[in-house]
Amino acid sequence: MNHGTPMTTSRRISAAALYAAALTAAAAVAAGCASPQLYAAGQQWQRNECRKLPPAEQDRCLKSTAMSFEEYQREAAAARVPR
Repeated sequence: MNHGTPMTTSRRISAAALYAAALTAAAAVAAGCASPQLYAAGQQWQRNECRKLPPAEQDRCLKSTAMSFEEYQREAAAARVPR
């Protein structure tokens, strides 16, 4: 019985990687800070997940891991500013 379009393996990995990265970021925010070491560990984990994807998808995935810790901090600070 088909319940819609099945998710491909690469999409499952990609979705899992994004979910795990979001959980890592949320934990860091909940702790009130994110250390460069924690950020680097999350980035490395995401790169490892990207390498599990088919070659055609790896480049796009790896580009998403290119943000430096300083850029991440600026974006996080901007997101916290009340509008």
